[in-house]
Amino acid sequence: MSQLKKILVEMGHEVIEPIISVKGSPTAEDLERAKNLAKNIASRVLSAVS
Repeated sequence: MSQLKKILVEMGHEVIEPIISVKGSPTAEDLERAKNLAKNIASRVLSAVS
């Protein structure tokens, strides 16, 4: 668990997975992980307003 994630969880915040980190130009895999994260965020937002 990353240090930032650990701190956020200890503070009671929800951390939506996957955690991504990209240095430099993103690879196709990085873009796919970002896409999956965006879908997970959208899903959480939609379920919160329903």
